[in-house]
Amino acid sequence: MTTRGDTLKVGLVGCGEVTQFKHLVVLRDAPGLEVVALADLDEGRLRAVADPFRVSHRYRDAEALLKHPGLDVVAVCVPVRAHTTVALAALAAGKHVLIEKPLCLSLDEADSLRDAAAKSPGKVMIGHHMRWHRLIRKARVFIQRGGLGEVESIRTLWNSPRIGRDNPPWRFRREDGGGVLVEIAVHCFDLWRLLLGSEVEEIYATTSNGTRDDETLAVTARMKNGMLASGLCSERTPHEIEVEISGTAGRLRMGCQRFEGFEFHPAGSAPGQIGPRWNVLKNFLAELPGGAAGMRKGGDYFGSYRAEWLHFKDVIRNGAGVECTLEDGRRSLEVVLAAARSASSGQPVKLADAPRIITPAMRR
Repeated sequence: MTTRGDTLKVGLVGCGEVTQFKHLVVLRDAPGLEVVALADLDEGRLRAVADPFRVSHRYRDAEALLKHPGLDVVAVCVPVRAHTTVALAALAAGKHVLIEKPLCLSLDEADSLRDAAAKSPGKVMIGHHMRWHRLIRKARVFIQRGGLGEVESIRTLWNSPRIGRDNPPWRFRREDGGGVLVEIAVHCFDLWRLLLGSEVEEIYATTSNGTRDDETLAVTARMKNGMLASGLCSERTPHEIEVEISGTAGRLRMGCQRFEGFEFHPAGSAPGQIGPRWNVLKNFLAELPGGAAGMRKGGDYFGSYRAEWLHFKDVIRNGAGVECTLEDGRRSLEVVLAAARSASSGQPVKLADAPRIITPAMRR
């Protein structure tokens, strides 16, 4: 295992979008972390991703990568159907493991990972990177300090367009991990849990299919503490990530792709009034210097990936508690499973009645 003060040697399994455009970008200059190896079944893809980042050690499968000398950490970035196989192998090899969200597609797989992690010396973290987004962390502190009074509801919006892109086959089918319900809404479900401090009790979901399953999703839910949650996700419209939380003392809104996106509107105010509009302008001017500097590193969205990795380094080196555990991954998976059944049945589903495996999309 890694000794205190060593640079952690990182290997990533899977050279898809999240590896190429997110993890490798932030790991390039993350202190105390060094990417030493990549693996992918597609040799051309492996070369295309490894070359620009000058990663010289390249493997055609996870088993070969796990034998790389001195490897400390493995990031599981393969399509979700292969998450469990790769993560189990990494845990058996005694590696620290970061598993991209969603954890897997069945509760049986989640339980097997939990059992394996309990027997392995390696630490495990789930890659819900939005937990480390600067505005989300700021909002969590604001809520915990009582800034919203009694919290009533949360609303999330997440658009990630894929129209006209060269999508791999797994992105076309829900049961393979494709579509916004599995791939994107799982982030929203995790943020509901994180920011409201409660679990989903019942959920109702409606999806719209196009050339792929679940290109658009509308969802409503009741939390166990009585709070209400709603969300919209789409693969058809321009990029946007928004979170809005309402309480008796006001409304908090985060535009997560804007450096000045933290807005609080006290109870009794309206966004069109002079006072709130002036506050928005003051906030923009106050955040501008730091925001402009941050944009050179990809803004707060990329910053969330960087902070995620630095946290995992702290977990491994210094024994810090894991902020997104296997149990967190399992809980958000349960919400996905319940929402998938709801979308296919047209009925609300209680989490207690969620299936243990993903329900296929209804194709018309």
